[in-house]
Amino acid sequence: MEDIDEALLEQWLNDQSFVNWAKQLDDGDIVKWEEYLLIHPEHRSVAKAGRVIVLGIPFQRIQSDETQRKKSLARLLEKLESNSQSVVKKDKKPRYKTGIFKISKSWLVAASIAIFILFFSMSYFQFIYSSDVILVSEYGEKTEILLPDGSSVVLNSNSSLTYNTKTPRILSLEGEAFFVVEKKPETGEKFLVITQDLTVEVLGTSFNVNARNDQTKVFLEEGRVELNIKNSENEIIKMNPGDLITYSEKDNKIKENRKNVSVLENASWKDGALIFNKTKLKYALYDIEDIYGIQFVIESDELKSEEITGGVPIGNLKVTMETLKEVYGIQFKREGQRYFLSRRVE
Repeated sequence: MEDIDEALLEQWLNDQSFVNWAKQLDDGDIVKWEEYLLIHPEHRSVAKAGRVIVLGIPFQRIQSDETQRKKSLARLLEKLESNSQSVVKKDKKPRYKTGIFKISKSWLVAASIAIFILFFSMSYFQFIYSSDVILVSEYGEKTEILLPDGSSVVLNSNSSLTYNTKTPRILSLEGEAFFVVEKKPETGEKFLVITQDLTVEVLGTSFNVNARNDQTKVFLEEGRVELNIKNSENEIIKMNPGDLITYSEKDNKIKENRKNVSVLENASWKDGALIFNKTKLKYALYDIEDIYGIQFVIESDELKSEEITGGVPIGNLKVTMETLKEVYGIQFKREGQRYFLSRRVE
């Protein structure tokens, strides 16, 4: 996990304007801190950690005194510390597929050498260099990838990225990924991310794409991108930093178009947490389901209508469920891959 400047974190936690930003209470403080984080991206990890701590108890109607809250949060942080090596799999090597065969990178190298010795012909090289590469991140894991052009990708759980070795800057995405694109000023070569709904066209920038649940959500962190919308007459949407756009080919409409959206809420997963701001609990749970390949069943009608504002650590299902239980006041029972949720009785 990324090291946190504890002294700076403590200073910010005692700063009311930071607390107002974390809780989204004051427009002036929100603008102030968003501008600060754009200028000082090296401090985003501290801001993310601080926001998770500030937003410890999200459900307003849960009755819990301050002492109990601190005890719950202390237990959670203690568990997070003990699981820090397994919570975020920063150096996870990507799984590779070529054609229909799923193989490891080391096996691919060994096989390539063997085939080279066996055939030793130019036709072999032509075959290899025109093949598809499929990068896969399984349930419960995150994968960091360095692409052939120098661009980097963090591939979220239950996601896959495909490109051809002849055109490594044209990629197809299923699931979710965060991209930092290497600029090519000498050639002006574009970088394309294709989903079932749209194509993201990039010159050089960082952005998040979530292509799940019959829609594609694009959040632009830095730079500029263009979205080529499918099922429309050459509709192109230009995005600026802080823009969030969600489009569904199935519904044939733009479902969300927001400006000045918080950086933390849309790409926090790559840093080991999901951040929610007045999000319906059932929608927040969808994100957790996608990461772990599980299913939540909310048994309480009252719980279905609740909104969640706060952070949930991801990367370790046990810690995630413990957070829902200890910090968010939810109890659950498990049957296979299904979790039945209800409000915890104090």
